[in-house]
Amino acid sequence: GAVEQPGVSLARRTALLKIPLATARAFFDRSLHSIERLVQTFLAQPALASASAVLLAGGYSESPYVRACVERAVQAAAPSAHLVHVLRPDLAIVIGAAIYACARHLRVGGRVAAASYGVEFLPLFDATRHDPSQRITMKDGSVRVREFARLIRLGDRIASNHRTRKLSYKPLHWYTFSTVTVYAADTPSPRYVTEEGVRQLLEIRFPVEADAEEREREYTVEFVCGDSELKVIAKRALDGSEIHNGAIQFA
Repeated sequence: GAVEQPGVSLARRTALLKIPLATARAFFDRSLHSIERLVQTFLAQPALASASAVLLAGGYSESPYVRACVERAVQAAAPSAHLVHVLRPDLAIVIGAAIYACARHLRVGGRVAAASYGVEFLPLFDATRHDPSQRITMKDGSVRVREFARLIRLGDRIASNHRTRKLSYKPLHWYTFSTVTVYAADTPSPRYVTEEGVRQLLEIRFPVEADAEEREREYTVEFVCGDSELKVIAKRALDGSEIHNGAIQFA
């Protein structure tokens, strides 16, 4: 016989249901529209401009219709990227969770920071609070020290996607570029970037006009903590435009 519902006709023969293609597509369309928007928004990020592939995982991606819709979204957002299908997408997430649980290289085990992280800061030398051996003389004759401006402390408990920010860094006035240098340290409270156990992880340079106003030279640095990566976001303080947005492995 047949099962009749408004707008839907399902022919039933020996427990086999035949569903019209248009009806089957309607089952997926609402969630697929959300997935397509998410893919396009994600791939529009400057940090993913050079993305070469998008990996599908989860049983939902076994559907050829789902794969075709996602592929169209990927091609629209990143024409150079291609879709990667795994043999058992239904197991990919479970296998990934098992690998994650067993991986020993992760540096935030139990959400505890395994190092201190910060950026270099160049304040004027102050004999009342700075070590004289750390003095350096700059191009303009000023005497400064290379301080470790800590954003994350060794041993701190870190929530998922924890964010911490340091405001208003100002490059010295004669520079035609600004430099953001990220460091990691094996101690909770390093004072200077030249101390033993402090190592450089990343250096970001961006140009500034020689006659730029002080406010135009300011920038902010933000750290976002994942489980195995630390995202570093640098922005111009004046307009919030991004100078850098990228992830590095915890060291």
